[in-house]
Amino acid sequence: MSGFSKAKSMLFGRLAEFKIFETVTPRYKGSAANSDSIQLRDVSNGTHAGRGRSGRVKSRYRCNVRRRARSPLFVLSVCLIVYFIALHIYLMKLISQDHSYSSTNEEPGDDILDRMKNPRLHFRELENVDTGGNSNSIFSYRELRLPRLRLEPNSSRKDLGNLVPVKDSDVDNRNVGKSKKKVPSRDVRVQGKTSNTSDTRSRVKYLIYLCDGSRSCGGWGDRQRGLVSAFLLANVTRRRFGINMTVPCDVTNYYVPNKVNWRISESELRGRSNRVIHSVDDDTFHYSLLKTDFENAYKEDVIFLRTNIEHFWTIRSNPYFTKVLPRWAKFGRPLFFREAWNILMKPSSYLQNHLEPILTDSRFYNRTSPFVCAHVRIGRSRNNPTDTESRNDVSQLGSLWRFLESYAKNGSHIYLATDNTEVREISRQKFGFAHHDSGGVIAHIDKRREEKDGCKGFEYALLDQLVLTHCDVLVTSHSMFGSRAALIRGTNSGLYYYHNGTIEKTKLK
Repeated sequence: MSGFSKAKSMLFGRLAEFKIFETVTPRYKGSAANSDSIQLRDVSNGTHAGRGRSGRVKSRYRCNVRRRARSPLFVLSVCLIVYFIALHIYLMKLISQDHSYSSTNEEPGDDILDRMKNPRLHFRELENVDTGGNSNSIFSYRELRLPRLRLEPNSSRKDLGNLVPVKDSDVDNRNVGKSKKKVPSRDVRVQGKTSNTSDTRSRVKYLIYLCDGSRSCGGWGDRQRGLVSAFLLANVTRRRFGINMTVPCDVTNYYVPNKVNWRISESELRGRSNRVIHSVDDDTFHYSLLKTDFENAYKEDVIFLRTNIEHFWTIRSNPYFTKVLPRWAKFGRPLFFREAWNILMKPSSYLQNHLEPILTDSRFYNRTSPFVCAHVRIGRSRNNPTDTESRNDVSQLGSLWRFLESYAKNGSHIYLATDNTEVREISRQKFGFAHHDSGGVIAHIDKRREEKDGCKGFEYALLDQLVLTHCDVLVTSHSMFGSRAALIRGTNSGLYYYHNGTIEKTKLK
């Protein structure tokens, strides 16, 4: 028997084990079946049968697919065959793409190494940006997983749109508010064409988060919520994002750009068409984002957005934005807020210098017990009569003190952030040297924005929240301020919620 015949017999033998093919024994007419002179006829299927070279009667194989199509083993076999065919096609496509990539005269390995060393994007050279002089960013490039972006024609910019990344040559925070040198015009590639930067800027549209004091824009937690929502809207509409927050004082004194340059000079916007959208405590614009074609509805070059509402879900639900959502907005709200905030913000050197003494005094860097923090929002009280509502009662804080004492007995240090001076004094008396606070002015940054101590209150509020993001155990209360600190902190471990005399474990929402 030849090698091919042996292989064929083995194949059909294996298939017969699965009962996909079965051997059919022919039935023959005639009495002399063993005679070479008689032509044999297979009655079972009407085909001729004959003798092989060995003299034996050849068997026929009949396909039994129809009868065995419902067999689970048969279905599994077919699925495996289809899977391996699809895998083969996919691998061939990858190989072809690799060849086309190599044809660009670039080394793929070098490109990847360069992006790992410096993940910042370099679409254009623009003005220097204040980064605070701190190269160790809390933002993780590996966590964000930005897509590979290169200066090539028709390059994709899905995650950052027209936003301008911060450059390595950014100036120190001491230059905040000072004039910047004009960057010389140079040629860059934009959408497959080589053009001049001055021409490119004329085509750029802007979306600016606005908090300039002309109208209320909420407390710090409300501003964070609106600011991050505006950043997402700028991404999906391909507009360059900016922040104009000057009340009660300029936010750039405390936070500076991290990965995206959101500082835009007035001269860059001068002479452009603009519109102001006011959406503070007003859901009209919020719900319009569910189905509005934003670029057709708002054709102005500059959109100023004043809002304290989180537009995350309405933007995600808008069919016009589904395909252009950045990766960090495709998951839940906690991850969305944390990643967006870390893309935009990092503490200035001024704020960082005020943070370090607190962490050092509380033995944060060499702690042997958890660093415990609590944000207690009381709301309207005799110490804070301008607040809108009463959140908690000072006389009902017994369960909170007992909770904190259980940690203090084991050597933990306690940091307290509150809007009530009476609560601060009680904590100082209870925990003594283990108690820590900012020691600064307690003031609502929106309610008292025009008072003399408004700027100091703003500074200490931002410092309080920054400390809360470093805590091993965090107790929040009914306040946007504490909940945003928990989101930036980024974990459910050691997270608790206090309200109306009770304290319970909670999760990021």
